[in-house]
Amino acid sequence: MAKIKSKEVESTTERRIIIGMIVSDAFLRDIVPLYKPTFLRSTFARTIAAWCISFYKKYEKAPGREIQTIFERKVNKGLDEDLADLIESFLSELSNEFENTNTFNAQHLVDIAEEHFKGQSLAELFATGKELLREGNIKEAEETLAQYRRVERIVAPGFNPFTDKNVIIDAFENTRKPLFTFPGPIGFLLNDQFVREGFIGLMAPDKRGKTWWLMEFAMRALRARCNVAFFGIGDMSRMQLTTRFHIRLVGKSDSEKYCGDLLIPCLDCLHNQMGSCKSKNRASRVPLKDNIKDVVGFNEAPSKYKPCVYCREHNLRKFKGAVWYKMRKPVEPLTWREGLRIGKRFMKRLQGAEFKVESFPSREINVRGLDNHLDIWEEQTGFVPDVIIIDYADNLGPEDPRIDFRHQENQKWQAARAMSQRRRALVIQATQTDTDAYEREYITMSNFSEDKRKNAHITGMLALNQTPDEKNMGIMRLTWALLREGEYDPTFSVRVLQCLQTGRPCLDSFF
Repeated sequence: MAKIKSKEVESTTERRIIIGMIVSDAFLRDIVPLYKPTFLRSTFARTIAAWCISFYKKYEKAPGREIQTIFERKVNKGLDEDLADLIESFLSELSNEFENTNTFNAQHLVDIAEEHFKGQSLAELFATGKELLREGNIKEAEETLAQYRRVERIVAPGFNPFTDKNVIIDAFENTRKPLFTFPGPIGFLLNDQFVREGFIGLMAPDKRGKTWWLMEFAMRALRARCNVAFFGIGDMSRMQLTTRFHIRLVGKSDSEKYCGDLLIPCLDCLHNQMGSCKSKNRASRVPLKDNIKDVVGFNEAPSKYKPCVYCREHNLRKFKGAVWYKMRKPVEPLTWREGLRIGKRFMKRLQGAEFKVESFPSREINVRGLDNHLDIWEEQTGFVPDVIIIDYADNLGPEDPRIDFRHQENQKWQAARAMSQRRRALVIQATQTDTDAYEREYITMSNFSEDKRKNAHITGMLALNQTPDEKNMGIMRLTWALLREGEYDPTFSVRVLQCLQTGRPCLDSFF
């Protein structure tokens, strides 16, 4: 066999197709009916594809880690040495993919593979036709064209939700599986909505921390090993976004103003504060308040008072959430060297999850432009986002500048919804409420800005509620102003402890 050059495995698309065949049952299930060996250019890719398809036809699942066993067996049977070296090198890079199968975007990769196979199929057709014409075989060229079958998935005119196995698997195993989660009460409120093809809006008045929350979603998704794309539109530059992400990661500011003594909210129990708890496991033997109307400041609290959350873990019915504080001693401001060191360590722990951030001036780019950026990233680096975050939608440019402004706003949200479905990703974007929301205890869907039709496109609209007193205490209330699936009450809230001076919009939560 001729020596196999490394350029044979340089195709990013073919590498991704092979990875999908190795790790994803769903990808193999959809791609096997379309596949022909000639649709992959490299010997390397065709060889592994044959192993995966053979395994799938026998066991109805992807080989996963068994691919190493298959490879070793083929080597023992005399696999070409050059080909074996390439495959061994490739398999050694796959450990991250096995860890990230829960966030593997199989359906998006099926779309990519289908397009790749179509291109290869047409290239074969044109090459064959050109050769026949060169030889003067007009009739045979016409027959070849007439017999050509397009590469495409068969879309049935309907399905039976009770008997169609593939549909049932997708519905139960993929549709409702959160890409990332929060712990505790806030997780109870939010987690079910963080799914593929979800489209979540985040609504709040100006300066209520929308960007911090979008960054929190990005960080949680990264920790779950999702690929995350974050677009800043209008409000923050590259430098400002970079600084904020480092503050969130490290937990301290780059400004001396916020690096002195700092009271950070922490969870406590109201029974502990009132002295009404009789549990022997209570952390504090000293009450904070003798009367619920008394207000005791942190500096005036009894020296032996300690917050207690024992019942949250052991007897939740007796736990009644409240806020207290811990003092953080002065720290040195965050520097670029510290941020770079901790940032590199953080990304290394993510085992292959990718994070891309870009910033644009207000109204300079629309959703179609963001889509183009994602296409370029995918083509150049193979980056496919599981989560796409837009901060924020109101600053996006119009999809069609010729129409009325109100209709432009509706089109923005339509386009973002289409992005979530086409890319099979979770899209989260923020929007500003009307001025009436500043005075409301609970933001509702009546507090939309510009065009109420944006509410028709989302799968959920999350509201950030906060009174001036709650802001001073480090408390925010999160509610669903609208949900497409599942029951919701716009006044049912989860209280979240936060300290934005340290970049943390969610330290803990309680009902």
